[in-house]
Amino acid sequence: MKAFTAYLIWILSFFAPAYQALTAPFEAEALRAPAGEYAYPIQDPYFATITAAVLKNDEKDKAVGYVDASVKMIPARDDVPYYGAGQNKVKVRYWSAGVEPRPLVVMIAGLGGHAGNAYYNYLAYHFVKRGFHVLSVPNPFHFSFALSASTTGYPGVTRADAADLYALILKSIDKLQRKGGLSYTQVGLLGVSLGGLEAAYLSELDSREQKLNFKRTLLINPPVDPLFGIRALDTLASQKSLVSEDRQKEIQRQVIQFGLSTLILGKTDSPGYFANIETSLATTVPERQYLIGSSLQEFLSALLFTTQQTEDLGIFKTDQTTADPEPRLKEAASFSFADYVEKFLLGSLSKKAGHPVAYEEILKDSSMSGVEAYLRSDPKVQLMHNADDFIVNAEQLRYLQDIFGPRMTLYPRGGHLGNIWFPENREAILNVFSPLK
Repeated sequence: MKAFTAYLIWILSFFAPAYQALTAPFEAEALRAPAGEYAYPIQDPYFATITAAVLKNDEKDKAVGYVDASVKMIPARDDVPYYGAGQNKVKVRYWSAGVEPRPLVVMIAGLGGHAGNAYYNYLAYHFVKRGFHVLSVPNPFHFSFALSASTTGYPGVTRADAADLYALILKSIDKLQRKGGLSYTQVGLLGVSLGGLEAAYLSELDSREQKLNFKRTLLINPPVDPLFGIRALDTLASQKSLVSEDRQKEIQRQVIQFGLSTLILGKTDSPGYFANIETSLATTVPERQYLIGSSLQEFLSALLFTTQQTEDLGIFKTDQTTADPEPRLKEAASFSFADYVEKFLLGSLSKKAGHPVAYEEILKDSSMSGVEAYLRSDPKVQLMHNADDFIVNAEQLRYLQDIFGPRMTLYPRGGHLGNIWFPENREAILNVFSPLK
């Protein structure tokens, strides 16, 4: 069971499922999608979302390799119980297009994602083949970032998380220049899902600091309000009660079989690469919601465990200094995403402020509206979204369309990041950064 859970986390940890799809059908016709025929073959947004996580590089070109670098950001946390100095580092991944100076694309993962997510490897391959260096960094909600790079120890305030990301990116680039042979010309920024929202704040920060001078920023499927994702995760996790234990085992078997088959069959350059997903994973909507929600619950446990090792708020009943992490991890699994925000994030902020802090007070520094003025005025920032993405509703998509105007591309389907591999989308992503060359 643990092996299966780990496999699902690898598949699904990069995205935050959404509340809207659980409560009301999305009105895709409310907004204009790109003109002409869009041949993306998958109609169901949940099925579409899963495809992005099992991407691989069809080509066997060994020249496109990568190196993982460990970066220490906060030495004072070397003595955090259980982790210790050896684990107080953030892992980033670097793909080189050669020894000569090239444009560099920095990629930020979605909720809880690490530096080696499947779609990172997929996109990096194609960027490198086009002559770009690529640097990927984990999302602030990944437990290693919370431990080793989050100055507060509690990710969730986007403006603060973006500042921590900025520091990590700068230090990573410096290390790769000194020890990894990195030589770059111009820098672009790409963020997906929650990483897209964080990239918006990061781009605004760099416009003032001008340490990287991003020439292009691309936001792919970002949320407008993170609260949507928070509500969604708990709702999805609750779907487990609708699925029998026998059916859970059968779904698990199907997922593993499908994941393995995509590693050996087909070509992702083919528009129909994942066309058989609906028959390979014969599931109902609640079953797919259970599959997603229960997997992400494990990621939350790792995050909560880490935050309480860094700053124990006294909420856990188990001992922080125990040599065996299992009791504390088990207790962490009993909390919801709403609990994380209300009890842990706001609890830490209230402790530091000396008075109760409400979610509404941090929303202005956590949602898209916090950088709206910047996004309206900077022509280098572009947005790609899907009309059936379930982390946004029609009103929020109209809001984004009002901000970005012609700099927003809206596809009629693809779920959440589910068309990132589709040839038309992949080429559009690569073309956004072509002016850097």
